[in-house]
Amino acid sequence: MTIKTIVFPSSANPPTYGHLDVLVRLTKLFDKVIWAIADNTHKTYLFNLEQRLKLARLSLEDIKLKGVEVMKVEGSVAHMAVSVGAMALARSLRGAEDYALEKELAFGNSLIAPELETIIVMSRPQFSAMSSSLARELFSLKMPLKEFVTPSVEKEMKKIIDS
Repeated sequence: MTIKTIVFPSSANPPTYGHLDVLVRLTKLFDKVIWAIADNTHKTYLFNLEQRLKLARLSLEDIKLKGVEVMKVEGSVAHMAVSVGAMALARSLRGAEDYALEKELAFGNSLIAPELETIIVMSRPQFSAMSSSLARELFSLKMPLKEFVTPSVEKEMKKIIDS
């Protein structure tokens, strides 16, 4: 029997309940889910890659989600997905503003790895306005993040910044 594997790439800067909701839903559809934490040269990060990997693992532990492996991506997400035997990449749409970028990414990934499908997972309404950017903004204002990130993630974010 073939193991159905999907890769969900994100920067997870920080990982939010929106990310976790997508991952929970993917574990119901696929045998193996890989949460690929990536560096995007077009983004500025509050947390470095190793810190984001740790935050992602803490968030999974907090919600006791099994069946998700956290991996770092170096280079192309599509190449990484093929190398781990994935059949698809998962992307999430919060709203119409995300569509153009996701369409462009799906096209680019299809040129790199034509055998990969891109699966779009629509955000649930309660997560459609949630973003890592907003969580970082609130964090910079020293606002509580309980609506955005798990308790261990918020605690670790404070620890990282205070060190």
